[in-house]
Amino acid sequence: MADPTRDGSHPGPPPPDALRALDEQYTDAVRDQAHRYAEQRAKRVRRAGWPTPSNYAEELVHDALASIWMGTRRWDPRRTPLYFRLCSIIKDRTWHEIKRAQGRKHVLFDIAANDSAIGGDVEASLAAGASAGDLSPVVLAALTLRVVEALRELGNQDERARVILAAWAEGFIERDEVLAVTRLTPHAYDAARQRILRLAKRLPPELREAGHDLLRRVS
Repeated sequence: MADPTRDGSHPGPPPPDALRALDEQYTDAVRDQAHRYAEQRAKRVRRAGWPTPSNYAEELVHDALASIWMGTRRWDPRRTPLYFRLCSIIKDRTWHEIKRAQGRKHVLFDIAANDSAIGGDVEASLAAGASAGDLSPVVLAALTLRVVEALRELGNQDERARVILAAWAEGFIERDEVLAVTRLTPHAYDAARQRILRLAKRLPPELREAGHDLLRRVS
C-alpha cells in the first residue's frame, strides 16, 4: 500500500506557492530545530543497532528537505508548518530503520490516516465499544486522528492545546517527541494536556470512551 504523503510515481518540484513557503519557512532557526529533533531520533536508531554515519542527523534533515524540494514527499504549507513536516519525514525514515534493525515491519501512521478502507474498521470498533488496547495499530492510528480532529474543533481557542493536537495529528505521540516538535516546556505541555482531557468530556458520545482511552495512551 502506497504512502499517500509520497509522490514517487510523479516526482517533480512542488507548486509555486509551496516553493515560496519553503523558501520563507526554511530559516536558520527551523534548520537548527529540525537538526535537534534529528539528533534525538538518531540516538534511537543507534540504540536499535542500525549502523549510521557520524553526520547522520545532518543527513536526515538534508534528505527530508530535498524530498520536499524534489516532490517525492508532499507538503501543504496551508495545513502544516515546514518544521512539523520535516520532523514527520525524519520520523518516518528513522522508524523504518529502527524496525529493520529489530526485524519487524512498522505500520505507517500516514497509511492509517488516509486509507478509506480502514474507516469501516473504525466505525465497527466504535460501534462495538472496543478499547484502544483491543485495536490493531492501523485502526488505532485512524481512530486517534478521528479523536484529534474532534478535539481540534472543541479547543480551537487554546493555542497550546492546538499545537499538541497538531503534533498528534502528524503522528508524534510520545511525550518526549511532542515536547521536541512543539518546543513546549514540560509544565506547559502537562497543563495543556489536562485541558485537552477536560475537552474530551465534550466529545460526541460515539467518540467519548475511545477518546479517553486514547488520550491516556498518547500522552
